[in-house]
Amino acid sequence: MRLVQATVAFPVFLGVAVISGYLSRSGSGDRQDKVHVDGRERTYTVHVPSNYDGKQPVPLLLALHGRLGTGTGEARLAQLDKVSDTHGFHVADPDELDRSWADGRGRAPSDLTEWTT
Repeated sequence: MRLVQATVAFPVFLGVAVISGYLSRSGSGDRQDKVHVDGRERTYTVHVPSNYDGKQPVPLLLALHGRLGTGTGEARLAQLDKVSDTHGFHVADPDELDRSWADGRGRAPSDLTEWTT
């Protein structure tokens, strides 16, 4: 059940960003923001390509950090912002709860977090 809730919560998290118009703003650079999902604050950084004008939809790439990492650290490590600028897609670098992803095995701190229903 927890895996299902985690699988649903993350798309909702990004869906809020899309619906709010955050990902359709023109301009380039990195923007840090947060949303509240299921009573928890979720943080992320979105890189907008330097040539994006906000007039048409573009793909969104999710860059998930490894265990104990952060979205900002993943952005520095992967350097997808440069690829994004060249190929014209957005990059979202989200942070997970307790610096781990709830993968459903029951061993990560995020798996042990109780979800409200």
